[in-house]
Amino acid sequence: MITREFPWFTDWWQQASSLRERPATATLVCAPPAMRVDQFAMELAAADLCQSPLADGSACGQCASCGWVKDLQHPDFRWLRPEADMPDDAGDSSAAESAGGGAGAGAGDAEASEGGAGATGKKASRVLRIEQIRSLLGFSQVSSHRGGSRWALVGPVEALHFAAANALLKGLEEPNPSMRFVLYGERLAGVPATILSRCRRVTLTAEAGLMTAQRLASAQAQDWLLPLLRQGAVQPSAWAQKAGKTHPQEVLDLLGLWLLDVSRVQYGIAPVSFPQETKALKDQAQPIARHPQGSQMLARGIAQLLDHSRMADHPLNPQLFYETIFEDLRRALGEAPSL
Repeated sequence: MITREFPWFTDWWQQASSLRERPATATLVCAPPAMRVDQFAMELAAADLCQSPLADGSACGQCASCGWVKDLQHPDFRWLRPEADMPDDAGDSSAAESAGGGAGAGAGDAEASEGGAGATGKKASRVLRIEQIRSLLGFSQVSSHRGGSRWALVGPVEALHFAAANALLKGLEEPNPSMRFVLYGERLAGVPATILSRCRRVTLTAEAGLMTAQRLASAQAQDWLLPLLRQGAVQPSAWAQKAGKTHPQEVLDLLGLWLLDVSRVQYGIAPVSFPQETKALKDQAQPIARHPQGSQMLARGIAQLLDHSRMADHPLNPQLFYETIFEDLRRALGEAPSL
């Protein structure tokens, strides 16, 4: 394999055995949040393009082909993702990548490049745009440089702009026989049914404790949000200012785990996600236990956080969106409105 940093790779490799044995033109790989499903999708492509695959069929990580895939320079491999998901130090290569560039990219690919945030001075996009998909479709109709399959990673699938999804659909409906599309993501809400119907779906799972640990490890919001949760007394406006440029979904995930632990503590069960915060959790669980509708309030708060996730990628007013989130948190914890 190319990336050797996540220990659940072997388990996922087995879960995807049917896909590896019977490749599909279009595949949708779904996995829990923060589990690096994008890297796993790259491993699927690397394994097929590898010159010396290992006994289990995974990429050797040592041959020239593996090196090209890792550097996003393989002529038969493209990875389309939002500009905001590209490495900050990608430099000029980000522009080529966002348009499906890399080694072997034609003039059409270069002309369709959207550029990165650094090149344009604009805020990096969190959506996959139609220009990127159009460039990919041009790539998909070209014959393989090395006589095998051509691979395109597209994700996260929930970031597809509706126009981009419609453009991608044409490629999925009229594929080149040697083309392999791998879409990946964590949520299918909002993904057009036409896209879902064209893909073989592979759902990867992991042990609950591992999923929670990964979500927390990847959440930068912990640095400022956990101290606020410890002190209690939710202040929506002040907390919203603390949020700054933190992605709302990261905050929603962390708050959801926190409220689930509050619920556990309320019923005398040990917390799972934040065992080191047991005292703060008990302090917040006490007023809920005393309130005649405490359990309903808490359940409603958890449901509202899930509902907010639908707008997390595109909040019209981030400050107001965060104030709404924290106001719902305040109600869920049974606190009186802040003055």
